[in-house]
Amino acid sequence: MDRVSLYYPTIEIADIKWLKAALLYSDKVSSIFPFVDMTVPEVPRIVRELHDLGQYKPLMAYKILEAESQEPTTDFKEFESTVLSIFDSDEFTNLTKNAQNVEDESIIGLFRNKLTKPIYQKLLEKDLVGYPVTDVVAVNKVAYHVYMALLARFLSRVSDDSVTPSSGDPYYENVSLFLGAKGVSVSRLIFDKCLPVPSEDISLGEIVEFKTQRMDELLRFRGVVDEVESKIRNAVNREQLKEVMIAFTERMVVELRELNKLLKDSKIKFILSGFSSLIDNETDLIGPVGAGLGSATLFNEPLIGLGVGALSLALQTSSSLVKIRRNASSSSMSYLYFAREAGIIPKR
Repeated sequence: MDRVSLYYPTIEIADIKWLKAALLYSDKVSSIFPFVDMTVPEVPRIVRELHDLGQYKPLMAYKILEAESQEPTTDFKEFESTVLSIFDSDEFTNLTKNAQNVEDESIIGLFRNKLTKPIYQKLLEKDLVGYPVTDVVAVNKVAYHVYMALLARFLSRVSDDSVTPSSGDPYYENVSLFLGAKGVSVSRLIFDKCLPVPSEDISLGEIVEFKTQRMDELLRFRGVVDEVESKIRNAVNREQLKEVMIAFTERMVVELRELNKLLKDSKIKFILSGFSSLIDNETDLIGPVGAGLGSATLFNEPLIGLGVGALSLALQTSSSLVKIRRNASSSSMSYLYFAREAGIIPKR
Protein backbone atom coordinates (compact mmCIF):
# COMPACT_ATOMS: atom_id res chain seq x y z
CA MET A 1 0.00 0.00 0.00
CA ASP A 2 1.38 3.38 -1.04
CA ARG A 3 1.10 6.71 0.75
CA VAL A 4 -0.34 9.01 -1.90
CA SER A 5 -0.87 12.77 -1.93
CA LEU A 6 -3.97 13.50 -4.01
CA TYR A 7 -3.75 16.86 -5.76
CA TYR A 8 -7.03 18.58 -6.51
CA PRO A 9 -9.04 20.15 -8.08
CA THR A 10 -7.32 19.94 -11.49
CA ILE A 11 -5.89 16.97 -13.42
CA GLU A 12 -2.67 18.83 -14.14
CA ILE A 13 -0.46 19.43 -11.11
CA ALA A 14 0.19 23.06 -11.87
CA ASP A 15 1.60 24.01 -8.45
CA ILE A 16 5.28 23.03 -8.79
CA LYS A 17 6.11 23.97 -5.18
CA TRP A 18 3.35 21.67 -3.98
CA LEU A 19 4.53 18.93 -6.32
CA LYS A 20 8.13 18.96 -5.13
CA ALA A 21 7.08 18.90 -1.48
CA ALA A 22 4.51 16.14 -1.97
CA LEU A 23 6.89 14.12 -4.12
CA LEU A 24 9.51 14.14 -1.37
CA TYR A 25 7.20 13.28 1.52
CA SER A 26 4.85 10.81 -0.21
CA ASP A 27 5.38 7.53 -2.04
CA LYS A 28 3.43 8.84 -5.02
CA VAL A 29 1.27 11.74 -6.12
CA SER A 30 -2.11 11.56 -7.79
CA SER A 31 -4.88 13.63 -9.34
CA ILE A 32 -8.49 12.98 -10.31
CA PHE A 33 -8.07 11.40 -13.73
CA PRO A 34 -10.89 11.50 -16.31
CA PHE A 35 -9.23 9.64 -19.19
CA VAL A 36 -9.21 5.98 -20.17
CA ASP A 37 -5.43 5.65 -19.86
CA MET A 38 -2.16 7.57 -20.14
CA THR A 39 -2.07 7.35 -23.96
CA VAL A 40 -4.81 9.96 -24.43
CA PRO A 41 -3.26 13.08 -26.04
CA GLU A 42 -4.95 15.41 -23.54
CA VAL A 43 -2.99 13.97 -20.59
CA PRO A 44 -0.88 16.90 -19.26
CA ARG A 45 2.87 16.79 -19.85
CA ILE A 46 3.77 16.95 -16.15
CA VAL A 47 1.45 14.01 -15.42
CA ARG A 48 3.15 11.96 -18.15
CA GLU A 49 6.58 12.81 -16.74
CA LEU A 50 5.57 11.76 -13.24
CA HIS A 51 4.03 8.56 -14.59
CA ASP A 52 7.23 7.74 -16.50
CA LEU A 53 9.20 8.28 -13.27
CA GLY A 54 6.89 5.81 -11.50
CA GLN A 55 5.64 8.56 -9.19
CA TYR A 56 2.07 9.11 -10.42
CA LYS A 57 -0.95 6.97 -9.58
CA PRO A 58 -4.13 8.15 -11.33
CA LEU A 59 -7.41 8.04 -9.45
CA MET A 60 -9.91 6.99 -12.13
CA ALA A 61 -12.93 8.85 -10.83
CA TYR A 62 -15.23 7.88 -13.68
CA LYS A 63 -14.59 4.16 -13.18
CA ILE A 64 -15.16 4.40 -9.44
CA LEU A 65 -18.33 6.49 -9.78
CA GLU A 66 -19.72 4.22 -12.50
CA ALA A 67 -19.14 1.07 -10.46
CA GLU A 68 -20.47 2.66 -7.27
CA SER A 69 -23.60 3.93 -9.03
CA GLN A 70 -24.44 0.40 -10.14
CA GLU A 71 -23.77 -1.22 -6.75
CA PRO A 72 -23.73 1.59 -4.17
CA THR A 73 -21.58 1.09 -1.09
CA THR A 74 -22.13 2.86 2.23
CA ASP A 75 -19.26 5.25 1.47
CA PHE A 76 -20.78 6.16 -1.90
CA LYS A 77 -24.26 6.68 -0.48
CA GLU A 78 -22.83 8.98 2.19
CA PHE A 79 -20.77 10.88 -0.37
CA GLU A 80 -23.69 11.46 -2.73
CA SER A 81 -26.16 12.36 0.02
CA THR A 82 -23.63 14.73 1.61
CA VAL A 83 -23.02 16.52 -1.70
CA LEU A 84 -26.75 16.85 -2.36
CA SER A 85 -27.46 18.12 1.15
CA ILE A 86 -24.67 20.68 0.89
CA PHE A 87 -25.95 21.90 -2.47
CA ASP A 88 -29.38 22.34 -0.84
CA SER A 89 -28.00 24.12 2.22
CA ASP A 90 -28.34 27.81 3.01
CA GLU A 91 -24.58 27.97 3.54
CA PHE A 92 -23.88 26.81 0.00
CA THR A 93 -26.55 29.11 -1.43
CA ASN A 94 -24.88 32.05 0.31
CA LEU A 95 -21.55 31.09 -1.25
CA THR A 96 -23.04 31.05 -4.74
CA LYS A 97 -25.48 33.97 -4.44
CA ASN A 98 -23.18 36.28 -6.41
CA ALA A 99 -22.94 33.79 -9.29
CA GLN A 100 -26.39 32.33 -9.76
CA ASN A 101 -26.02 30.84 -13.25
CA VAL A 102 -23.49 29.60 -15.75
CA GLU A 103 -23.75 32.80 -17.76
CA ASP A 104 -21.64 34.36 -15.01
CA GLU A 105 -18.02 34.91 -16.01
CA SER A 106 -16.88 32.88 -13.01
CA ILE A 107 -17.26 29.37 -14.47
CA ILE A 108 -14.92 26.40 -14.85
CA GLY A 109 -14.95 23.39 -17.17
CA LEU A 110 -15.48 20.01 -15.53
CA PHE A 111 -15.42 16.56 -17.12
CA ARG A 112 -18.97 15.23 -17.08
CA ASN A 113 -17.78 11.78 -16.03
CA LYS A 114 -16.68 13.19 -12.66
CA LEU A 115 -20.34 13.82 -11.76
CA THR A 116 -22.99 11.29 -10.82
CA LYS A 117 -26.39 11.66 -12.45
CA PRO A 118 -28.21 12.87 -9.29
CA ILE A 119 -25.47 15.41 -8.55
CA TYR A 120 -25.52 16.68 -12.13
CA GLN A 121 -29.30 16.97 -11.99
CA LYS A 122 -29.09 18.91 -8.73
CA LEU A 123 -26.63 21.37 -10.30
CA LEU A 124 -28.97 21.77 -13.29
CA GLU A 125 -31.89 22.38 -10.95
CA LYS A 126 -29.93 25.19 -9.29
CA ASP A 127 -28.75 26.60 -12.62
CA LEU A 128 -25.11 26.03 -11.67
CA VAL A 129 -24.09 23.83 -14.60
CA GLY A 130 -24.61 23.89 -18.36
CA TYR A 131 -25.90 21.11 -20.59
CA PRO A 132 -23.05 18.99 -22.00
CA VAL A 133 -21.92 19.77 -25.53
CA THR A 134 -18.65 17.83 -25.27
CA ASP A 135 -17.16 15.71 -22.48
CA VAL A 136 -16.74 18.93 -20.49
CA VAL A 137 -19.54 20.97 -18.87
CA ALA A 138 -19.44 24.56 -17.59
CA VAL A 139 -19.86 24.70 -13.81
CA ASN A 140 -20.23 27.60 -11.41
CA LYS A 141 -16.80 28.23 -9.88
CA VAL A 142 -17.90 27.90 -6.24
CA ALA A 143 -19.87 24.73 -6.96
CA TYR A 144 -16.86 23.31 -8.80
CA HIS A 145 -14.46 23.91 -5.92
CA VAL A 146 -16.83 22.58 -3.27
CA TYR A 147 -17.63 19.47 -5.28
CA MET A 148 -14.05 18.66 -6.26
CA ALA A 149 -12.92 18.89 -2.64
CA LEU A 150 -15.72 16.54 -1.56
CA LEU A 151 -14.96 14.17 -4.46
CA ALA A 152 -11.27 14.13 -3.53
CA ARG A 153 -12.11 13.07 0.03
CA PHE A 154 -14.51 10.38 -1.15
CA LEU A 155 -11.95 8.93 -3.57
CA SER A 156 -9.32 8.95 -0.84
CA ARG A 157 -11.60 6.93 1.44
CA VAL A 158 -12.38 4.19 -1.07
CA SER A 159 -8.83 3.81 -2.37
CA ASP A 160 -6.77 0.74 -1.49
CA ASP A 161 -3.85 3.08 -0.78
CA SER A 162 -3.38 5.56 2.05
CA VAL A 163 -4.54 8.64 0.14
CA THR A 164 -4.70 12.15 1.59
CA PRO A 165 -6.32 15.02 -0.34
CA SER A 166 -3.81 17.83 -0.62
CA SER A 167 -3.36 21.26 -2.11
CA GLY A 168 -1.10 24.28 -2.17
CA ASP A 169 -4.03 26.68 -1.77
CA PRO A 170 -6.14 26.72 1.42
CA TYR A 171 -9.14 28.03 -0.54
CA TYR A 172 -9.97 24.53 -1.78
CA GLU A 173 -9.92 23.17 1.75
CA ASN A 174 -11.88 26.09 3.17
CA VAL A 175 -14.79 26.09 0.74
CA SER A 176 -15.77 22.51 1.51
CA LEU A 177 -14.82 22.09 5.15
CA PHE A 178 -15.88 25.43 6.55
CA LEU A 179 -19.33 26.21 5.18
CA GLY A 180 -20.60 28.17 8.16
CA ALA A 181 -22.84 25.51 9.68
CA LYS A 182 -22.74 24.25 13.25
CA GLY A 183 -19.23 22.93 13.58
CA VAL A 184 -17.27 19.96 14.84
CA SER A 185 -13.85 20.12 16.43
CA VAL A 186 -10.69 19.76 14.33
CA SER A 187 -7.01 20.44 14.97
CA ARG A 188 -4.53 21.98 12.58
CA LEU A 189 -0.89 20.96 13.00
CA ILE A 190 1.33 23.60 11.39
CA PHE A 191 4.99 23.53 10.39
CA ASP A 192 5.97 27.20 9.96
CA LYS A 193 9.00 27.80 7.73
CA CYS A 194 10.74 24.65 8.89
CA LEU A 195 9.88 21.88 6.41
CA PRO A 196 12.72 21.45 3.88
CA VAL A 197 11.37 21.40 0.31
CA PRO A 198 13.50 21.08 -2.88
CA SER A 199 14.04 24.43 -4.57
CA GLU A 200 12.73 25.31 -8.01
CA ASP A 201 15.96 24.42 -9.86
CA ILE A 202 15.93 20.82 -8.58
CA SER A 203 14.45 18.42 -11.14
CA LEU A 204 11.78 15.85 -10.38
CA GLY A 205 14.27 13.12 -11.27
CA GLU A 206 16.73 14.38 -8.66
CA ILE A 207 14.02 14.34 -6.00
CA VAL A 208 13.06 10.77 -6.90
CA GLU A 209 16.72 9.68 -6.78
CA PHE A 210 17.19 11.26 -3.33
CA LYS A 211 13.95 9.71 -2.08
CA THR A 212 15.02 6.28 -3.29
CA GLN A 213 18.44 6.53 -1.64
CA ARG A 214 17.13 7.95 1.64
CA MET A 215 13.83 6.13 1.98
CA ASP A 216 14.61 4.76 5.45
CA GLU A 217 15.21 8.24 6.86
CA LEU A 218 12.12 9.66 5.15
CA LEU A 219 9.99 6.79 6.47
CA ARG A 220 11.24 7.49 9.99
CA PHE A 221 10.31 11.17 9.63
CA ARG A 222 6.84 10.24 8.35
CA GLY A 223 6.44 7.84 11.24
CA VAL A 224 7.10 10.60 13.79
CA VAL A 225 4.47 12.82 12.14
CA ASP A 226 1.98 9.94 11.91
CA GLU A 227 2.46 9.21 15.60
CA VAL A 228 1.76 12.77 16.72
CA GLU A 229 -1.27 13.06 14.40
CA SER A 230 -2.72 9.96 16.06
CA LYS A 231 -2.06 11.37 19.55
CA ILE A 232 -3.64 14.70 18.60
CA ARG A 233 -6.71 12.94 17.21
CA ASN A 234 -7.16 10.90 20.40
CA ALA A 235 -6.43 13.65 22.95
CA VAL A 236 -9.24 14.07 25.47
CA ASN A 237 -8.52 17.66 26.53
CA ARG A 238 -6.42 20.71 25.69
CA GLU A 239 -3.87 20.02 28.40
CA GLN A 240 -3.12 16.64 26.84
CA LEU A 241 -2.74 18.30 23.43
CA LYS A 242 -0.15 20.70 24.86
CA GLU A 243 1.80 17.82 26.41
CA VAL A 244 1.78 15.99 23.07
CA MET A 245 3.08 19.08 21.26
CA ILE A 246 5.87 19.74 23.77
CA ALA A 247 7.26 16.23 23.30
CA PHE A 248 6.74 16.41 19.53
CA THR A 249 8.63 19.70 19.24
CA GLU A 250 11.66 18.22 20.96
CA ARG A 251 11.67 15.25 18.56
CA MET A 252 11.11 17.44 15.50
CA VAL A 253 14.17 19.57 16.20
CA VAL A 254 16.30 16.42 15.90
CA GLU A 255 14.42 14.99 12.89
CA LEU A 256 14.43 18.23 10.89
CA ARG A 257 18.12 18.85 11.55
CA GLU A 258 18.87 15.36 10.25
CA LEU A 259 16.66 15.88 7.20
CA ASN A 260 18.34 19.21 6.40
CA LYS A 261 21.75 17.55 6.69
CA LEU A 262 20.76 14.70 4.36
CA LEU A 263 19.60 17.15 1.71
CA LYS A 264 22.76 19.25 2.00
CA ASP A 265 25.00 16.18 1.83
CA SER A 266 23.17 15.08 -1.32
CA LYS A 267 23.64 18.58 -2.81
CA ILE A 268 19.87 19.05 -3.02
CA LYS A 269 19.13 22.77 -2.73
CA PHE A 270 16.09 23.40 -0.59
CA ILE A 271 13.96 26.09 1.00
CA LEU A 272 12.23 26.00 4.36
CA SER A 273 8.54 25.96 3.59
CA GLY A 274 5.26 25.45 5.40
CA PHE A 275 2.95 22.49 5.86
CA SER A 276 -0.26 21.84 7.75
CA SER A 277 -2.23 18.73 8.54
CA LEU A 278 -5.93 18.92 9.41
CA ILE A 279 -6.95 16.31 11.99
CA ASP A 280 -10.48 15.53 13.17
CA ASN A 281 -10.61 15.19 16.96
CA GLU A 282 -12.26 12.17 18.56
CA THR A 283 -13.28 14.44 21.45
CA ASP A 284 -14.98 17.80 20.96
CA LEU A 285 -12.40 20.26 22.31
CA ILE A 286 -14.27 23.42 21.30
CA GLY A 287 -17.96 23.00 22.09
CA PRO A 288 -21.17 23.77 20.16
CA VAL A 289 -20.07 26.76 18.11
CA GLY A 290 -20.49 27.68 14.48
CA ALA A 291 -17.97 26.53 11.91
CA GLY A 292 -15.73 29.22 10.51
CA LEU A 293 -12.40 30.12 9.01
CA GLY A 294 -11.00 31.44 12.25
CA SER A 295 -8.85 29.40 14.60
CA ALA A 296 -7.53 29.55 18.16
CA THR A 297 -3.83 28.83 18.55
CA LEU A 298 -3.28 26.38 21.37
CA PHE A 299 0.47 25.88 21.00
CA ASN A 300 3.24 27.78 19.21
CA GLU A 301 6.91 27.12 19.86
CA PRO A 302 10.06 28.01 17.88
CA LEU A 303 12.33 25.20 16.77
CA ILE A 304 15.63 26.02 18.41
CA GLY A 305 18.51 26.02 15.94
CA LEU A 306 16.26 26.00 12.88
CA GLY A 307 16.10 29.71 12.06
CA VAL A 308 12.61 31.21 12.21
CA GLY A 309 10.94 27.81 12.12
CA ALA A 310 8.15 26.94 14.55
CA LEU A 311 5.54 24.30 15.28
CA SER A 312 1.96 25.29 16.02
CA LEU A 313 -1.31 23.64 16.87
CA ALA A 314 -4.62 25.41 16.36
CA LEU A 315 -8.18 24.38 17.14
CA GLN A 316 -10.86 25.04 14.52
CA THR A 317 -14.39 23.97 13.69
CA SER A 318 -15.29 22.12 10.52
CA SER A 319 -18.78 22.12 9.06
CA SER A 320 -20.99 19.37 10.44
CA LEU A 321 -22.56 19.18 6.96
CA VAL A 322 -19.48 17.25 5.91
CA LYS A 323 -19.33 13.72 7.30
CA ILE A 324 -15.65 13.35 8.10
CA ARG A 325 -14.37 9.81 7.75
CA ARG A 326 -10.66 9.13 7.60
CA ASN A 327 -8.91 6.64 5.44
CA ALA A 328 -8.35 3.72 7.83
CA SER A 329 -4.57 4.14 7.67
CA SER A 330 -4.46 7.94 7.92
CA SER A 331 -5.11 10.35 10.77
CA SER A 332 -5.18 13.45 8.60
CA MET A 333 -8.19 14.73 6.65
CA SER A 334 -6.17 17.08 4.48
CA TYR A 335 -2.58 18.13 3.78
CA LEU A 336 -1.70 21.69 2.79
CA TYR A 337 1.75 22.67 1.53
CA PHE A 338 2.20 26.42 1.52
CA ALA A 339 4.94 29.01 1.02
CA ARG A 340 3.80 32.05 2.96
CA GLU A 341 4.93 34.15 5.89
CA ALA A 342 5.61 32.20 9.05
CA GLY A 343 2.64 31.70 11.31
CA ILE A 344 0.05 32.43 8.67
CA ILE A 345 -2.36 30.05 6.99
CA PRO A 346 -3.65 32.38 4.28
CA LYS A 347 -7.36 32.57 3.45
CA ARG A 348 -8.91 33.48 0.13
